[in-house]
Amino acid sequence: MGTIQTFLNCLNGSGRGANASVCTIPTGTYTLTSPLVIGRSGVTVKGGSGDRTKTLLVRGQNLTLPIMQIGNNGYSNQTTPLTAVTIENLTFCGAAIMQHDALGHPDGDPNNPCPATQVETACESAPGGCGVPDLFITNTAPGQSWAAPAQAPFSNTGPYNLTIQNNKFEDSPSGHPIFIAPTGTGQIVNDVLVRQNTISSGGVQIGEYNMVDASGNLVNFGDYTQCDNWQAVHVTAFADDTTTVTVPRNIRFDSNTYYVNQGALGGFGRYVQFNNNTINHYYWPTGAGGGAIEQEQCADQVKITYNTLNGNWQAGSTEQSGMELYSRNLTVSNNAVSNYAFEGIGVFSTFKAVITNNNVYGNDSDPNTQGGDGEIKIATRFPGVATTCYPYASQQFPGKTCDAFRDTQNLTVQNNYSSSNINGLPYPIYLVDGIEGSTNHVGINVIDGTNTVYSSVSTEVGIYPNVTLTGSITASSSVTSGGAIESIAIFPEGNQPLGQPLGPGDPATQDRRFFRFGGTSYLGSGDLEEVLGFLSTTSSGPANQPGFGGPFITAGAYCHFLYFTPANASRTLYPPNTIFLDDTNPGDEYHYNSGSSMIGPGGRAISNGKCTIHADTSSYQLATGNLTLILDIEFAPGSGTWYMYEADQSFEGLTNSGNQVVSPPPPATPYIVNPPWSLWGYWKAN
Repeated sequence: MGTIQTFLNCLNGSGRGANASVCTIPTGTYTLTSPLVIGRSGVTVKGGSGDRTKTLLVRGQNLTLPIMQIGNNGYSNQTTPLTAVTIENLTFCGAAIMQHDALGHPDGDPNNPCPATQVETACESAPGGCGVPDLFITNTAPGQSWAAPAQAPFSNTGPYNLTIQNNKFEDSPSGHPIFIAPTGTGQIVNDVLVRQNTISSGGVQIGEYNMVDASGNLVNFGDYTQCDNWQAVHVTAFADDTTTVTVPRNIRFDSNTYYVNQGALGGFGRYVQFNNNTINHYYWPTGAGGGAIEQEQCADQVKITYNTLNGNWQAGSTEQSGMELYSRNLTVSNNAVSNYAFEGIGVFSTFKAVITNNNVYGNDSDPNTQGGDGEIKIATRFPGVATTCYPYASQQFPGKTCDAFRDTQNLTVQNNYSSSNINGLPYPIYLVDGIEGSTNHVGINVIDGTNTVYSSVSTEVGIYPNVTLTGSITASSSVTSGGAIESIAIFPEGNQPLGQPLGPGDPATQDRRFFRFGGTSYLGSGDLEEVLGFLSTTSSGPANQPGFGGPFITAGAYCHFLYFTPANASRTLYPPNTIFLDDTNPGDEYHYNSGSSMIGPGGRAISNGKCTIHADTSSYQLATGNLTLILDIEFAPGSGTWYMYEADQSFEGLTNSGNQVVSPPPPATPYIVNPPWSLWGYWKAN
C-alpha cells in the first residue's frame, strides 16, 4: 500500500511514486498543518481502506485554511483547472471542539470516528470563526462536452471533472464542510459529482465571488435582474452561458447522508441536482435557522427529487424549515419532508417552480408559531429580513449592493399529499404575505385540487388577505385572518445594470426614469390612504451605512412627496389620486408648497427645483391587497446620489413597520421620525 511519503510524492509530482494515477493515503490518523493541494488532473486520491473511517485527516491546531484544496493553492494563490479527479474513502475531521451539548446530544453524526478536540483550534477561536471549509473546490477544467447543451446536464451521462465519493465530513468549524466556488479571475467550477458521502455538522455551499461585468464591476447575484434579464441582454440563457457566466454549473449530489442543524445545501449554481439524499436533523440548542435546502434567487435549473428530509424537531432545539427556495426553473418532486418547526417546503419569489408528488407531513410543528407555515408555504418575500443598501462610502466602508427581489411567477403545485395531520393544522398549503418591502403578488400557473387534503379539514389552501394573485387556484381555498400594512420596496435601486424599464414610455436614464413605490394592506388596497416618498441627497447616518437613520433634511437637497390614493374618493376630504410635492425649505416641511397634480393623463409636471415629478406620464395600479405607484421622476443635473425612503398609512392610522429604527438617533438634526420610514436603496443621477 505504500507510505505517507509515497502518497506525498505522488501528490506533489516528485520522488518515488510521483504522478501516479492513484495516490493512496495509508490508513491512520493524520494531523495537518497545511492543506493537501490537488494540483493535477487525472488522479484519484483515496484512503488506504474501503472503510472510510480508517483514514482520518484532522485539522491541525493552527490550520486556518482548508484541509484539502482542489484547483487552488491557498499559500501561493496558484490555480490549476482540473479534470478526471476523484477523492474517496477518507474522513475529514474539522476538529470542532463541540461534539456533544451539555446534555450529551451528539453534534451531528452519531457514528463520528474523529478524535474529540480538547482545545479550540485557531479556526474556532478567531472572531466569527475562520470561515473556511474542510474541502474547497475552486477550479476545474471547462465543462465536459456532454453537459454543454441546454438541459444536457440532467442526462447524468458523465464523465465528471471531479467526483467526491464515499467520504465522511465531520466537526466542521465553519458549518460548511464543502465549499464549491471559483474565487479568482479565470476560475470556473463545472461538472462535479458528490455521492455516497456522510456530511455532518454543516452542509455544502455553492457560490460565485469573482465574476465582473463589461465595466469591471463585480456582478451582484443577490439581485434577480442579473439572471432573469440575462438572456435579453446576452442572447444565451443564463443557465447555458458557458462563455461569460462563471457561476458553477452541473453540480450533482446523489445518495449522500447529512446530519445537520443548519443547511445541508445552500447558495446558487446552475443545473444543481439534489437526488436521493437523506437529511437528518438533530437536537441542538444553538445555531442557524433557515432551510435544510436553500437555493438563492439566481440558482437556475435546480432539481430536488426523491430525497428524505427528517426534521426531528423538538422543543428547545434550533428551528428550521425543510426547504427555503428562491430560485429559477425549479423542480421539487417525490420528496418526503417531515417534522420541521416551520414549513416543509417554502417557495419564495421563485420563477417557474414546479412542486409535485411530495409527501409533506408533520411540519409547522412549533406550537408557538403554529398555523402560519403549513406543509407548503408560498410567498413573494426576501431571504431573511429585507435589508437596506448603500453606495461605496470609502476604502474602509465599501458599501452594500442593492438586491431586487422578483415576484413569485409561473408556480405549479400539484399532486402533493400529507400522510398525516399530527399538528392539527387548518390548511396544508399557505399563501402568506411577505415582509416589509414585498409586493405580496404571486403569479400562479396551477394550484389545483390534486393536492390531497387532510382528512380532518375540508380546505387545501389558506390565503392571507393582502396576497394578490395572477392566475387562479382551483383547489379549495379560503382567506385567512392576519397580515399587516407594508410598504412595497422602491424599484429600481442601486443602478442595476440589467434592470429593465418599468413599462412603455420609461425614459430609463440616470437623470429621469420611472420608479415604483406602493403599499399593501391586509384590509385591501382600498384601505391605503397615503403613500409618502422622501428622496434625499444628504446623509448623516453611520459612516459604514450612508443613508441609514434618515431621511435627513438639508435645505435644497430633497424631494418629498405625499400621494393620496384613489380610495380617498369615498373615504376622506383629501383629493383622490393626487400627488403633492414639498419645496426644499426645511421650515416648510409637510406644507407641500411646490404644487400638486392628479396622476395619469390630465396631470402636469410639478417641480421644486431639485426634482420634477411628471405626473401626466406617471400611473398607478390597484389589486386585491396592494397599490403600486409608478412615478416619472427627473432629477436636477449633477444632483448626485439620492437615498430613497418610503412610508404608507391606512385610513385607520396604521402604518408600515419601517426599517429605520435607530437608537441612539444619528447626530444630525432635524430628521423625520414619523412616519416610520423604510430606506430601500439609492439612485445615482448624473
